[in-house]
Amino acid sequence: MTNVRIKQILDMLDSAGEQLMSIPDDMFLSINPVDNKELEKVQLIVKFNDSLETFSNVASEVKEQIKSFFLIDPENEDIERESSNGKKGERIIKELDKSESHSIDEDFTFKRPYGFVFDDVACKGLKTWKSLYIQLLKELNNKNPDLFARLPLDENFVSERGNKIFSANTEELRKPEELFPNIFVETNYSAKGIIENIKRILLYFDIQVNDFKIYLREDRNA
Repeated sequence: MTNVRIKQILDMLDSAGEQLMSIPDDMFLSINPVDNKELEKVQLIVKFNDSLETFSNVASEVKEQIKSFFLIDPENEDIERESSNGKKGERIIKELDKSESHSIDEDFTFKRPYGFVFDDVACKGLKTWKSLYIQLLKELNNKNPDLFARLPLDENFVSERGNKIFSANTEELRKPEELFPNIFVETNYSAKGIIENIKRILLYFDIQVNDFKIYLREDRNA
């Protein structure tokens, strides 16, 4: 089996995982809250979420084993970024502008990202919403590391149920991803959840959401 085929399989696993995470949102929207029969479906959603978590954990294990054996990391190896300290990176932007740009206010369910542009930063080669999320956070840290370092302490990034988006302690997050030493981010979100977080984070960094442009793989027939 060639490395190309291995990378395609890993991409399919990533894509399937993110798309499955969007299904509970549709399940809840389909339930009529004043119909007791309909409310019985909530237990089915609980079972689905349990199965989804099992799938996600196993898929993550399988992906790490494959990447370790074949020494590849397709989710990150194709990522390219440009920044010109005030003047936009022309090369990547010219390539991205061949496709349609999308506002962060759109619905990205069952769609896959390819790149983004904001301020003087351009990035392409993304394959998952998680990778877009992580790459954006790294760019924001480059722009304002002091403000970024305060994210785990900001109460605006704690849900009403006490779930944190950022933390210095991995035990406070379900699926933590280390961004920098002592700064971890929760990644257990659907595309919709990631987009909602990005909106809040851009506001925190005083960046207009309309200035953040997303480019999709669907628009590139990829």
